[in-house]
Amino acid sequence: MSTIKAAVCHEFGKPLTIENVELRAPQGGEVEVTLDAVAICHSDISYADGAWGGSLPAVYGHEAAGASQPWERASKASPQGIASS
Repeated sequence: MSTIKAAVCHEFGKPLTIENVELRAPQGGEVEVTLDAVAICHSDISYADGAWGGSLPAVYGHEAAGASQPWERASKASPQGIASS
């Protein structure tokens, strides 16, 4: 497992908290991406405000920049760049 920093929502409408979060190792059909930067957008802010509900705690920030691990480390990478087992 890896430890990452994440902006975590524990309660809708409250400030996000920056925390260390344990990230499990990739499983079949997944590829690990090392992120250099992540941003939150208006959709993330709406989620954190409770506009669409959802389970908590939650981590937001789907706009990211980084690099995937070399494909030879992924199992059977597809032409679309999505690994499958």
